[in-house]
Amino acid sequence: DARGRTSSPTTTTPTTTTSPRFAETSPGARDPIRTPRTETPTFYPAFTTGAYHLPGPVPRGEIVTVAFAAYGATRVRATYPAEATREGATAKFPVVVWFAGAHNGCDHADNAKTLTHLASHGFIALCPMLFVEPYVGDERDVLDVARWVRRANEDEDGRFRGRVGGVAAVGYSLGGGRVIRAMETAERDAAGGLFAAPDESKRASSLFDAAVTLQGWNEGPGSGADVPLLVLVAADDAVAGEWSTTQFPMFARATGPKLMGVVAGGGHNLGPHYWHGWTTAFLLSEMTGDDAAAAAAWGDRDDENAEPFGAHPNMESAWRYDPERAGDDAATTTALEAFEWDRDDGGGGAPGPGAGGWFDDLSA
Repeated sequence: DARGRTSSPTTTTPTTTTSPRFAETSPGARDPIRTPRTETPTFYPAFTTGAYHLPGPVPRGEIVTVAFAAYGATRVRATYPAEATREGATAKFPVVVWFAGAHNGCDHADNAKTLTHLASHGFIALCPMLFVEPYVGDERDVLDVARWVRRANEDEDGRFRGRVGGVAAVGYSLGGGRVIRAMETAERDAAGGLFAAPDESKRASSLFDAAVTLQGWNEGPGSGADVPLLVLVAADDAVAGEWSTTQFPMFARATGPKLMGVVAGGGHNLGPHYWHGWTTAFLLSEMTGDDAAAAAAWGDRDDENAEPFGAHPNMESAWRYDPERAGDDAATTTALEAFEWDRDDGGGGAPGPGAGGWFDDLSA
């Protein structure tokens, strides 16, 4: 039984050549690696077993990006495989609604790259053009977008009619907070109140097939939603706050399948693309039943000793509640499998110029 054990991941020597795809080329870098010469100080996508951090099987020439009016005054930037709107095609595609971090709109490079990455793995990736700063009631807009996607699947004149194969909500920073608060709001709406009867159709699970928050900011206390949940945080994130008193209590309240990882180094600006691999693997696992993707995120379900996230050297801690493993155990903190990895092998903060090693080789 892996519950509560301590393990030491194998450390390998990092590759010191640049990657044309701007990604870790091995799992051996003990800390997040900065991407040189980018408009914001972000990082290479972390290496993921199965290469989900790299572009997927849909070639760049077969990916479409358009912006259009969705409902009311809300516009959406959509990036998706061309097959998703090809006349005569019948395949369904999982839909990811991406909620950006503060200050940056859907057209910002970090968000555009994320949408393209998801589309390359077969997702219809949608970014609603919401106000880029916090505002009262923003979580309601998350629910409205999800309802619009569900309606669009039935709309005879809709762009994606009959093509929606599930809906996931994914957000970074402010966007992650919006996703978590939206699920809390949905659960509260479903419970009813003084002037409203309980309504199970309003539960978060009626709208979302999966949810992901990446370094989420202002997530609130969370809820008992049973939507499959991935939470990824940095240990030294001064913006999102101390994870043990913010993100972990929120994570603990969730009652569905759930997975959380804490990365050492990087601060708040790891950038959404640092998390591309684990996010993609988790979404494919939960939305398409892909066993290889499940192994990359959750750990091989056929191996009782398999660790989540491939025991990546950047990971300090992780928690997993996987009903595929846990059987009938209740999804409470006592049912969580806990993982702590020894980083006394030289790991430290994220490297910078002049620190020597891989970063200087990449930025030379």
